[in-house]
Amino acid sequence: MRSNAQIAQPVSYTQAQHLIPKAILYTMADLAFMALGTFLSIYFAWPIMTLLPALLLTFLLVGILYITMSAALDKPTDESLSSLRMTGFALFVWLGYTVSPFIAHFIFFIPNGPLLLAMAGVATLLLSLSVALFAHIEIGYGNADKYMMMRPLLGNFILAIILIGLLNSFFQMPLLLLIQGVGGAFLFSLYLLGDIVQHIKMSELVSDARENFKDIICIISGVSIALDIANIFISILKIMAACSAKDDKGSIGSDLYKIGRALIGPIIALGAILGINYLFSSAKKGDIPPVTPVNSNGLGNQQQAATGYSNAGNNNPEIPVAKPVYY
Repeated sequence: MRSNAQIAQPVSYTQAQHLIPKAILYTMADLAFMALGTFLSIYFAWPIMTLLPALLLTFLLVGILYITMSAALDKPTDESLSSLRMTGFALFVWLGYTVSPFIAHFIFFIPNGPLLLAMAGVATLLLSLSVALFAHIEIGYGNADKYMMMRPLLGNFILAIILIGLLNSFFQMPLLLLIQGVGGAFLFSLYLLGDIVQHIKMSELVSDARENFKDIICIISGVSIALDIANIFISILKIMAACSAKDDKGSIGSDLYKIGRALIGPIIALGAILGINYLFSSAKKGDIPPVTPVNSNGLGNQQQAATGYSNAGNNNPEIPVAKPVYY
């Protein structure tokens, strides 16, 4: 006999569990094609493309993926499903080519580079599994909506990461590379959390839809999750690359010293400006002792107490009245 919790469980949630393994398979296939693109680029020594053409081709492939995704959602046929799948695989082969110079730098120019690559892979796997487990727990507590609403806000931080990367491409500072790596790992972990939650919620909504439509949802989720995992892996590699720079001209300590030496002059000037301004403000607000009001007899309150004079009871304030003082 079933318990009350099992009876209250919606059928769509049970059916949604069958879409999760398929999304995982698409994610693994996308990452495998990215690794294939990296391997082919390094093994056959494909020429490295400059930044601007690489960005243009990347945006072109993303645009083609968006068009095929829209066509597949409009008409979920076998042909549109196959086009969407092939476009996603082609995109990850291209992304593998774009990251191949960075991977080759690790393999051939950094001591223990292959070991560092393996460590980064293990760290990425553990981090991804931890995020997936946390997403499952949060969905169980009914907190999925806030993570889905969080995803659009992360785009602002993406722009900051891109800006730091552009600065590092000009200055080649390990400190900037470290900031980019740490920020990227944290940011794309949040993206991964949001994408996992969104896939599970979408799986519940399309539980009664056609099989082709379910496959489209799994392909789209696989592309998003694979992009998050790939960016986490690259970010961890950037952290390792920044920490492995130990020469005097390219270490994190030397970068901190250069930044501190460049900022110490403006900091001293700003401190002097604020200090002088504070002195003038204090003098204006009345740090000078206040003046005691003078009565008509020419004596202040404290002077009256000392001399014994007071105008109390005197009808003519111009004539002071002597107050007896007893010794």
